[in-house]
Amino acid sequence: FGQASSFMTPPLVGLGVLVLPVRGLLLPGVDSQHAKRAALVIGNGTYAEAVTLTNPVNCALDIADKLRSIGFEVIEGNDLGKRELERKIGEFSDALEGAGVGLFYYAGHGLQVEGRNYIVPVDARLDMPVKLQLESVPIDEVLDIMEQQTKVSLVLVATIPLPEA
Repeated sequence: FGQASSFMTPPLVGLGVLVLPVRGLLLPGVDSQHAKRAALVIGNGTYAEAVTLTNPVNCALDIADKLRSIGFEVIEGNDLGKRELERKIGEFSDALEGAGVGLFYYAGHGLQVEGRNYIVPVDARLDMPVKLQLESVPIDEVLDIMEQQTKVSLVLVATIPLPEA
């Protein structure tokens, strides 16, 4: 991404999975057998202006299938541009209505800048630092929605650092 790498700090997680329990895993009053469960599963691998990643979409497909098999309503998207990603987040918010458990899974490029974590859509053009806010999606937006609408929130993020220019 050209000059953008000069303002980027280390990625969210390099080649690993970060699991963040946003609001506790075991809460009294949440019956995991009967609670509505909703998940947002995103795999971004085919980037217009960054290295193509081969595994995120396959991983996301596998995760989505597994979550469906255990009773989650899954909102799923792969190789999403910014607008499509925002729409999926909106669909996820709708699905969380009345849910006891929410899960967010993202695999693809991600950034951490000044302590804030960002999802990089496949159409992002991060050639200048000022474009970060315009071209990416802060993970905080998803976490805030989950925290407001569920008793239990799980976040799994598998990111690959953007290459240095």
